[in-house]
Amino acid sequence: MQDYHTIPFDLTDGENSQAFFAYDNPNTLVIFVHGFKGSAIGTWSDFPEAVVNEVDFSKVDFIFYGYSTLEASAAFHAAAFKKFLVKTIEPVKNNIIPASQGLQERSYSKIILVAHSLGALIVRQAIISACKNNYDWLSKVSLLLFAPAHTGARVQKLAKEVLSGWGALIPSIAKYQYPVYEDLEPDSQFIKTLIDETKKLLANNYKCNIAKKVVWAEKDRVVSQINFCDDPDPELIYNKGHINVCKPDSVYVKPVEILKDVLNN
Repeated sequence: MQDYHTIPFDLTDGENSQAFFAYDNPNTLVIFVHGFKGSAIGTWSDFPEAVVNEVDFSKVDFIFYGYSTLEASAAFHAAAFKKFLVKTIEPVKNNIIPASQGLQERSYSKIILVAHSLGALIVRQAIISACKNNYDWLSKVSLLLFAPAHTGARVQKLAKEVLSGWGALIPSIAKYQYPVYEDLEPDSQFIKTLIDETKKLLANNYKCNIAKKVVWAEKDRVVSQINFCDDPDPELIYNKGHINVCKPDSVYVKPVEILKDVLNN
């Protein structure tokens, strides 16, 4: 097996974030952002192994970003991710890539943000914030969203799937303890603002917050499956639910194929 990437490196940003850096003049950065109660690596199942061992991804840097969803609001997580995203544009200069690796600075022509569930809110709000700084790399950004919660979620169902104890049984307790839980309500102020701010960007011809691909799962009973602003028609995945639609394995390879499609178009 040919080594296209470094061994996984633990990053200081986020929670248990890891990265795989390409050896051969990478031109693309892909950052994965998990959802509610997910984890940097666990949410994506076999994705890390699948992508770092394929020649099609030999010129791609991969970062799996983690954050503690229950510790803060969606707005806080988005602000933290935006700061991290800015640093990744020059990963050597900003010590994302360890100096001991002796790798050269990157010059990315593509930046693909892959998000699941709550991660779609985090990524989209981070992009809105970045647009206020008018970064030149924003034109290189593409969004790939699996089961996104950007138009809200059935929070009681979500709690039952990923929480335990009283928080899973009584939504009012979960909302009090975990502000991000309330942010996921379809009529939350966070989601209303996210949609309004995206419409303002579109009115000013900023399209970086419109997804390249959106993936819906047939058996998803958690998120509201409503198109967000000018997003394209969704890619429909049958016989998968909210949790496993983004988890490739030896049989279910569709998530990797979708990423390849975004990478090549």
